Amino acid sequence: LRTPETPPSVLSVVQDVVKERAPQFYGAPDEEGVRKPLAEDVSNSAYLSDGTVVYPMSNIDKEVFIGKGVLLNNSVTISHNSEVQDGTYISPGVILSGNVKVGKGSFIGSGSVISNNILIGENVHIGVGSVITKNVSDNSWGIGNPLRLLERTLKMC
Repeated sequence: LRTPETPPSVLSVVQDVVKERAPQFYGAPDEEGVRKPLAEDVSNSAYLSDGTVVYPMSNIDKEVFIGKGVLLNNSVTISHNSEVQDGTYISPGVILSGNVKVGKGSFIGSGSVISNNILIGENVHIGVGSVITKNVSDNSWGIGNPLRLLERTLKMC
């Protein structure tokens, strides 16, 4: 038993960190104010890495891989055999159809729809309400239905 004066062991500190980094599910609080996992919305065969946050009404289908530090906002649907890599933010109402791969550090705007068998590269930014029917290369920006890529020139001062 540990008293307030006793420093925590390394193991207890590591266990606390792991608990904080485990996937989080933000469902409505129960009568006692405790938020419980939304298990009915996440398939048993889906894999969610550390630091993943899943907001209410999101559906994650079978054989889905979610990388570290991914945020899935409200009402996101990710269908079978899809992959979302580390550090990606998916806005509310986005639909990823089957066999979609989203690269690291990407942003998918609200209400966007990604068709089956699409590859979204790393550091891609997709605007609100876009419909993606073709693969998108790394470091691209796009918006529209269908998605139109925008040219972006970065000038250093």
